[in-house]
Amino acid sequence: MKLVFCEYYERVADAFEREKQVQGWSRKKKQALIVGDTNLLHKLAECQNETHYTRWLASTPLSQQKNAP
Repeated sequence: MKLVFCEYYERVADAFEREKQVQGWSRKKKQALIVGDTNLLHKLAECQNETHYTRWLASTPLSQQKNAP
């Protein structure tokens, strides 16, 4: 096994909370964290279900929807 990412916290409770947060992430999101790709990390953090997408369409001007996924 090899250490690929490390964060330091002053309090054990903070480190434990962060560990539990990251454990719930997808493999792709964890890989983005490891390589430091914050743009991808934010994209993967977005809700991608149909409800989110329909709400986005309703609140986004047509000019921006052309670039929609």
